[in-house]
Amino acid sequence: MLFADRASAIAPGFSVTEQNQQTVIELCRRLDGLPLAVELAAGLMRALTTEQILRRLDDQHLLMTEDHRGSKLRHQTLRAAMDWSYQLCSKPEQILWARLAIFAGSFDLSAAEKICGDDKLPRDALLKALIGLVGKSILTRENDNSGGRYRILEAVRQYGHEKLLERRDDQMQNRRHRDYYLNLAERFDAQFFGPDEAAWLRRMETEHANQRKAMEFCFHEPGEARSGLKIAGTLWYYWLTRGALQEGWHWLNQGLAMDSHPSRERARALWVAGSLVMHQGEISRALTLLEESRSIAREIGDQSAAAHATYLSGAAEAYRDHSPRALVLLEEGVALEQDLNEPNACHALAAQHTLAWACLVSGDVERADALQNDCAKRCEALGDRALWSSALIFLGLVEWLRGHTRLAETQVRDVVRAKQDVHDFLGFRYAFEVLAWIAVTDGDGQRAARLFGASEQLWRPMGKFLGAFGAYERWHVQAKEQARRMLGDEAFHAALQQGARLSLGEAARYACGEQSRPNAWRDATAEAQVLTGREVAAARQRASLPSVLPALPAIAAAARFRYRSEHVGGDWYDAIRLSAGRVALVIGHVQSRGLDRAVVTGRLRTAVTTLSRLEPPPDEMLVHLADVVSHILTDIDGIDGCELRVTCLYAVYDPTTGTLLLASAGHPPPAILHPAASDVHFAEVPTGPPLGGGQPVPYKNVEFRLPDGSLLLLYTGGLIGPEPDLPRLADALARATATTSPPVRDPDSSPADHAQEEATWLGGVCEGLFEYLAFSGEPEQDEKDNAAVLAIRNRRLSEQAVAAWHLPFAPESAGQGRDHIRAQLASWGHDEMISTTELVVSELIGNCIRHARSIGANGQLNLRLVLSDVLTCEVSDGSEAVPHIRHPALLDESGRGLQLVAAMTERWGARYTADGKTIWTEQAL
Repeated sequence: MLFADRASAIAPGFSVTEQNQQTVIELCRRLDGLPLAVELAAGLMRALTTEQILRRLDDQHLLMTEDHRGSKLRHQTLRAAMDWSYQLCSKPEQILWARLAIFAGSFDLSAAEKICGDDKLPRDALLKALIGLVGKSILTRENDNSGGRYRILEAVRQYGHEKLLERRDDQMQNRRHRDYYLNLAERFDAQFFGPDEAAWLRRMETEHANQRKAMEFCFHEPGEARSGLKIAGTLWYYWLTRGALQEGWHWLNQGLAMDSHPSRERARALWVAGSLVMHQGEISRALTLLEESRSIAREIGDQSAAAHATYLSGAAEAYRDHSPRALVLLEEGVALEQDLNEPNACHALAAQHTLAWACLVSGDVERADALQNDCAKRCEALGDRALWSSALIFLGLVEWLRGHTRLAETQVRDVVRAKQDVHDFLGFRYAFEVLAWIAVTDGDGQRAARLFGASEQLWRPMGKFLGAFGAYERWHVQAKEQARRMLGDEAFHAALQQGARLSLGEAARYACGEQSRPNAWRDATAEAQVLTGREVAAARQRASLPSVLPALPAIAAAARFRYRSEHVGGDWYDAIRLSAGRVALVIGHVQSRGLDRAVVTGRLRTAVTTLSRLEPPPDEMLVHLADVVSHILTDIDGIDGCELRVTCLYAVYDPTTGTLLLASAGHPPPAILHPAASDVHFAEVPTGPPLGGGQPVPYKNVEFRLPDGSLLLLYTGGLIGPEPDLPRLADALARATATTSPPVRDPDSSPADHAQEEATWLGGVCEGLFEYLAFSGEPEQDEKDNAAVLAIRNRRLSEQAVAAWHLPFAPESAGQGRDHIRAQLASWGHDEMISTTELVVSELIGNCIRHARSIGANGQLNLRLVLSDVLTCEVSDGSEAVPHIRHPALLDESGRGLQLVAAMTERWGARYTADGKTIWTEQAL
């Protein structure tokens, strides 16, 4: 390398190393590889480091202004060569050379004519001068699809910039350059939607260096900030489709800070900034920006900005699962967009596309399907490919949810083919994601993991992955976890890395089934391996576990499983949402001979999930599970050698009281670490016989308080061995929690983000346990048992989030209940829910008075509201009658109660207590 040779001669001991290699490469690139410039740069190594030389290259070109009087003649010739070339140019060529220095990167003839031409350099003279500069190698011509562009070498450009400053022509040229590229951005914004989209995006990619240069001028020149803000806002579609979310936010943030006066430019910049940060997962900041945009738009009468900011606010609310609020804003935004009737229908169709997403997430699949089909047809009629293909991703997702995986895969593969024309990185990211989910459904964990890797590699430069609304992120987590369980940790991460190494073209071909073994993993041997019996058994065991634990307001949870042998026990665990924020926790172990443990654990887990809907207390749940085990044994009666023994622990955590109620069927006791304590202790739980050990016997509940922020550890016997060593487990848990503290809630972060941080911390605790207990998960000669761990950190609801009233068992209680509801919801700031909740409470109390009986000697019934991530309404009475929806006769008004309640709420149900029953409903906030 020329630079290395010259630099080592001047600075003995210098060499190109891994540490400075990238700096040297960038230095040579900035010097355009000109041998003379590289030699002169190497000469500066007497006094400067390579990093210092690189930082100073823009300082009036260090190599051309440095005094080299003591050096050889050739080290004084770069400036002389430039001067000599300049003197050989005609007067128009000299003027054009100086003016062309205003460009960054390449430019076309049209830009040169409009920016550099004037009375001193009319069009014909400019063209002749440009041809002359090409002939003198001052300019180089590059061929492209548009017919040709020109580029000026960096050293030559900086010399020309000196001449531009000498002519005092730089301010005028900067403004003409700014105006040209602002106009180009506006034309792009007006014309990209339709059949020319791919051509426009290619052009904007080519011109992006000049767009940056224009914005740099605006944000460094006094009085020009608004123009820079206008360019940055007008390029919104470029930022999104090219995945340049962080760069777009960088420019917009600069402009918003410099120009704070209400204007059309600021209103636009705010909704664009809101859209960019929303796609990076910063929902609170996005809503703040969008609300300011709406406020300014209303103030100055900018109907376009108001419409865009409104539907984007609805999208942001949908991202964080605020479905009712999202639907209201999106409906309003769609109406406003339609009223605008803009020639560019992009925003109107984007708003409809987003409304369809929100409908899908809220459960209205049919309306979502209809809206998206209409959107796809209108996009196709207008010749648009990007939004049309995004609509197809959505329709493919709908078919996947319906179980039509082949139709879904066909549609999404068509999307990938279509998006290759426009290089829509955001669209590719979602398409690869949905195809990964389909692969999981088909049981192809390898393909799913590779597609996840390709998808996440595209997302990395954009910032935090959020997905398309909260439900999308949940589907992502569930599918990814299921793929991990199918393959095991090591194989899953290997496949994930294979996908991440794919180029965009390779990933697209692989997603479409056109390239089964891309170059990125052609040498891998994993595909050729045949699964062993142990691997098959491990995959079946993992498939019987939950793909992902649910995100619940009352707990953060993480679980881990280690597989050692197909000849020993099977494990299962789960966390199940109950009413009023309560959570059911279960963990169990199946020990059998002659049975497929994965099948048994799957049946038991299904039984728990089904029975939990009735919300029985833990002791009753274990009795029911004992019956299930008896039925399993009956199913296999007559097969020799079949034995079945199941241990299980079932618990219910109530965040309104902070209590944990649990019962055990021969299972090890849970470990508890209180937030203010350093010692681990084990709950004293009366242990009944294992399930399947004989005739069912009554189990016993135990209840105790669990301080807010406690760590509760449930585990199977394989973790502690056949001779339980609880002190060793306590020591391992203490060590696993001592190295890292639980995350502290950031006031600016969302509850969902904090819950994810807690779950990540708990996952690390589980991994630490296995490490400290030397539980490798590798096969061993003595066939040690498999092990599962479920770690929980509880969150108690504040007293202000629970309101309860005792009401007389009389008809007037319905009115009193409505009064309580009205006042309480107003104090919570949920006035929009008053009318619906009043009607729900009125119907439930009416049913109690009509069909139930009073509680206690005072003849009372109970009403309670619980505010968490949903609004729970409970009415309790002393009856054990089963509530059900009746079909009323023509004149029978009394049958409508629960029918109305079911129609107006998200969920409803009943649970039984020692005193009677409680009917509960849930409404989304």
